[in-house]
Amino acid sequence: MNNKCNLLAAQMLADYCDKLSDNCCNDWEYPDDWTLEEKQKFKKDYHDWNGDPEVYDDDHLNLPDFAVAALLSAQLECTVTTKMPK
Repeated sequence: MNNKCNLLAAQMLADYCDKLSDNCCNDWEYPDDWTLEEKQKFKKDYHDWNGDPEVYDDDHLNLPDFAVAALLSAQLECTVTTKMPK
């Protein structure tokens, strides 16, 4: 994807994150083919980006759907810019 498409996808995910955060059920499951290490890295990346790395716990890897959308949005935007936005 080009930069404009990456930014568009990032904005759409950010908008989706807002919608998801209004849901009472925020269930999200990792894809079946993800290893434990991939799950741990993804959750650690989320907490580092979210500014609360002290909350990360190897034994509790669940994330709500809005958090996943927010992190993916930031990561996509990061592919276009040099720093990960909040």
